[in-house]
Amino acid sequence: MSHRAKAVVEALLVVCALSPARGAAQIRCPQDLRQDDAATRFTVSMGAVSLPIGAFLLIRNGSQMGAFRLVSIDPAPPKYDKARYESILLPDKSTSFSGKGVVSHAGEISFGPTWGLHAVYTHTPGDNRAHIGRWTLRFAYPWVLEMSPKSLWKAEHDAGFEFAPTSACQLSEIDATDKRLRWFRWDKTTQINLPLADLPK
Repeated sequence: MSHRAKAVVEALLVVCALSPARGAAQIRCPQDLRQDDAATRFTVSMGAVSLPIGAFLLIRNGSQMGAFRLVSIDPAPPKYDKARYESILLPDKSTSFSGKGVVSHAGEISFGPTWGLHAVYTHTPGDNRAHIGRWTLRFAYPWVLEMSPKSLWKAEHDAGFEFAPTSACQLSEIDATDKRLRWFRWDKTTQINLPLADLPK
C-alpha cells in the first residue's frame, strides 16, 4: 500500500475511533455481513470516502448525477484484495434512476501486494479505477474512494465532484431530490462519520 493510501486509512480509523455512534441504534445493508462499525456508516476523511457494502453513494458534477455502491469485498477481513461495485450515471439534469438514458456498469477493483524501495519507488499491481459512466474515480483501498480524480500529471484537487452518502440499499429507494442529503466536496480538512441510521435514502 502506498504512503498516501496508508495515511487515508489511518485517518479513517482515527475518525471511527472517535465516533459517538457506538451506543446508538445502527443499521446496515443486508449485503454487509461484517460485524464491525464499518458496515454501519460512511466516513469522510482526508479527501476520501469510506463506504459500507450495499449502501449507495450519490455523486454529482455540474448538472449530472450518478450513484455508486460496493457489492462485495473479497476476501474476508483482514486482507482486502478485491471489491466488486455497481454504478449508474444519469442523463444530464436528470434525477430519476428509473428513467431513460441511464448508463449502468458493474466492475471490479483490485489491489496486489505493494513492492519496491522507499515511498517514491513503490508499486501496487491491480486496477484501482472505478467507472461511473464517463467518469473515472480511484480507490485508495478496496472500500476507500478518493474524492479527487488525481493522475500522474495532476495532484489531488477539487475537480467539481460532490458526494452524498445515503442509507438506500436498493436503487429504487433513492430520492435524489431529498433536501436532507449532505453533499461533500474534496476537502482534506473534513472528517466526519455518517451512520446509515441518520442518512436519508
